[in-house]
Amino acid sequence: TLGQFSWWFVVPGLAGFLLVFGPPFAMEKLGAVRMFLGLTVSIAIASVIWDLWIESIPMTTMKVAGILVSLLGIAIVTVSR
Repeated sequence: TLGQFSWWFVVPGLAGFLLVFGPPFAMEKLGAVRMFLGLTVSIAIASVIWDLWIESIPMTTMKVAGILVSLLGIAIVTVSR
């Protein structure tokens, strides 16, 4: 029913829409490597936020390390050009 509707019901659909239609536009502006690295980091950050706020799963050092390594990859690609 409409009374049971919550804002986070829309999140998966919106995320899917952005994942399908966003990359071609980002690839045009940033290039393929930067776009895919940015997509990977944004998905990792979003999943950590989801785990913390929705699922109440604590952040681990491996999650932080993975995000930092991905950010380092973006920095290396960006500086090397």
